[in-house]
Amino acid sequence: MVSLFDSARGLVVQAALLVGDAAAYRIALPFLPPGKADVYHRTLGFRDLARQAGQLVTTEGANTIVGEDRNTVAALLYYLRDRPVQIVSAVP
Repeated sequence: MVSLFDSARGLVVQAALLVGDAAAYRIALPFLPPGKADVYHRTLGFRDLARQAGQLVTTEGANTIVGEDRNTVAALLYYLRDRPVQIVSAVP
C-alpha cells in the first residue's frame, strides 16, 4: 500500500525533474567538483554535434553520415531526423 508520504515524495521528484529538464542549459551544481557541475553536459553536447554534422553534410554535399558508436548514431538519427541524409553505424 502506498502511503501519502510516498505519493508526496514522488510528486516532488516529478516536479523537480520537469523543471530540471526545461532549464537544462542553465543548470549547474556548484558544490560538485570542477568540470562536473554541468550535469547535462553529456546529453546536451549531442545537439551541437548534430548541428555541425548537418552543416558539414550540406557544405560537402554528402548523403551519408557514419557514426562510430551507438550514442552518436542515436543522437544523429534523432536530431537530423528531418534531413534527407542516411545515418549508419560503422560497427554492426
